[in-house]
Amino acid sequence: MISLRRLYGLPLIALSIFFFLYITGFNTNFINPRNIDWIFFFGNTDSTTAWFGWEYFRWTNFIQFPLITNYPYGEELNISLIYSGSIPIICLLLKPFEQFLGFPFQFLGAWHLLCVYLQGYFSLKILDLFIDSISVKLLFVSIILLLPILPFNVLLNHPGLFANWIIIASLYFYLKNKFSYQRWFILLSIALLTQAYLFAMILPIFFADLVQRFLSNQISLYKLLLIIGALCLLLISLFILSGIETGKDTYHFYQGYGHYRLNLNSLLDPSVNLPNPGNEFYNFSTILPNLNDTTNIQGSGDYEGFNFIGIPILSILVISILNYKKNLLNFSKKNYLPILTITILLFIFALSNKVILNDSLLFNYPLPSFIKNFFATFRSSGRFFWPVLYIVSFLSFFTFYKLFSVDKCKIILSILLLIGFMDSFEAYSKTRLTKSQTLDYNGPTWKYKLQDENWDYLGKNYSKLKFVYPEVMPNSNTAKLNLFAVSNGLSTNGGYLSRVKKTALEDVKKSLRESIKSCDFDSQSLYVFSSKEIWEEASKCDNKNTSLYIDSVYIIAPQKLDK
Repeated sequence: MISLRRLYGLPLIALSIFFFLYITGFNTNFINPRNIDWIFFFGNTDSTTAWFGWEYFRWTNFIQFPLITNYPYGEELNISLIYSGSIPIICLLLKPFEQFLGFPFQFLGAWHLLCVYLQGYFSLKILDLFIDSISVKLLFVSIILLLPILPFNVLLNHPGLFANWIIIASLYFYLKNKFSYQRWFILLSIALLTQAYLFAMILPIFFADLVQRFLSNQISLYKLLLIIGALCLLLISLFILSGIETGKDTYHFYQGYGHYRLNLNSLLDPSVNLPNPGNEFYNFSTILPNLNDTTNIQGSGDYEGFNFIGIPILSILVISILNYKKNLLNFSKKNYLPILTITILLFIFALSNKVILNDSLLFNYPLPSFIKNFFATFRSSGRFFWPVLYIVSFLSFFTFYKLFSVDKCKIILSILLLIGFMDSFEAYSKTRLTKSQTLDYNGPTWKYKLQDENWDYLGKNYSKLKFVYPEVMPNSNTAKLNLFAVSNGLSTNGGYLSRVKKTALEDVKKSLRESIKSCDFDSQSLYVFSSKEIWEEASKCDNKNTSLYIDSVYIIAPQKLDK
């Protein structure tokens, strides 16, 4: 007898490859480990810092403490690999082989392919719990893989957040008859070492599962408390080993809860304006109209609340509601109340304390400062609707499946899938065009950005790049200077970092100010300035230093250039 795993294997792999290519382009440019063009030239800067974090991590000792400290990227700022969004779990797995990988090496393309496969795999695992028909399951998996939330994350260059499969896996664990806290601990650890937002999304689902198992007498109160205690020990260990800091000082710069929120129209709004260069507009439906939002209001982050559910799922939801019969779904309160409670709480958090419908503020409410500061850790609250989106998707499909015969399900799902492809074709075509591009340039990528001949000498004669002054958010020169640095073996004292300690940053700035004031420049460091005035003042220090303005970058190179 052929096992289900073998039966699903080839179709699932084929589906995964197809949808990966359908999103990223029908060529190898996106997955090519040597191609970093799409990282630096097409989209925002999130994937650049993820790649920088990985490349600099390759320089660190194999055994160090904390385990994923990334000193070359930020130096005295003591940045953990987690804070550059570099998918630490993959970096750790690749670290033993880094000498064989060459430079440049990007795994982000292959990571996206793996995520598509795991999204399909865990979707099938959920469907296996309720549905027998293999063809119906594969059709619905195709619809799940067509959800606009996946290309949305590709367009935003959020490689860690693309791992939506972690959310689906958590729902599978919740729905399984047999409870396994060990599997939960593994999934939570993977989530934390992939993207902190995903960890924060599934942690409430884990607690809901604990409550469900307790109410169903699967675990005793004593065992429940033991599991919670073990989880606390696990998380403390992971935080220490990973160098994660959660103090107020660490998150000082990241206020914004209430800006990057969910709009009440998000499920039905197919359009999104991305903050990429040029404010790119994407429309994932030609059937539904674009709804108003607050994109054009300064400071708005409505794009982070993009949660369009897609025509196929929306149609399944409407069909299920219109044809619903009493007692069709016989869920025990012990099973559905915990997850329903979490669903409501995630929805409220996603909306934030500023509740928006279209382009209008319906109401807002004040939050105590300590709560607002805590919520600011996950300021892009609109993302927290993703678990709700998947819960709605699977629940509506389960209801739909109960309403119709298998043959009717196949016909309806096939039609909806075809409509889904046709309806979103324009947006996917635009996504593929963006992510499958390469530069018409054969040299090192950094030389495309920095073309002055002096850079070759600077790269060979200095070991550090110092920003004057390093900041949390990048300026127009940050990415190209870090690319120059990592390509030529220079560590750097700054970049685009999602989290940084205020005190550490101020100490670094203070040290640099004192160095400039006393004209005490490190002979191994190349100093780059964002302020012309500070550069001009520093240029007066010593005639042994070389002051340069090349490729729109203000530079002081200690000692005269001797080429």
